[in-house]
Amino acid sequence: MDWDALSAVGTTAGSLITAITVILAYKQYRLSVTSKLKINIKIEQTVRNNELPVDFIRFDFINRGMIDFCIKEIAIKENGRYYPIQSFFHIDPDSGAKKFPFTVTNKFSVSASISKFELEHFMDIMEINEKNTQKLQFVITDGKGKEYKKRILI
Repeated sequence: MDWDALSAVGTTAGSLITAITVILAYKQYRLSVTSKLKINIKIEQTVRNNELPVDFIRFDFINRGMIDFCIKEIAIKENGRYYPIQSFFHIDPDSGAKKFPFTVTNKFSVSASISKFELEHFMDIMEINEKNTQKLQFVITDGKGKEYKKRILI
């Protein structure tokens, strides 16, 4: 039995395991440093007690990283002006958040919705979307001042 060959195999295996450990440690470090907030916007209908259906615009905030996010404001942006609308939102109580500003952790996603009727009424009062464009731009601002822009077809 050649002990040099056996020690070469052992050394190679040890080096390979060390390299894999270093790569995994680096990926975990990057995961804790990077912030990833995913925002989904959907239009949903609900019917209550055989009434007419009501349209809602639902925002789902999902944290894909390790850093918690604080959502401070949701606004409509048109012609360079911001119109805050977070006071019209209803936050899902199952998500743990109750009102703005709320925190999105990596364990719980937060859902907030606004009635399409309330939004259109607010837009009429503030004279937003006078050109009747079908797309509306929402700007979500987090606690650090970073803006996330989403367009939705209404």
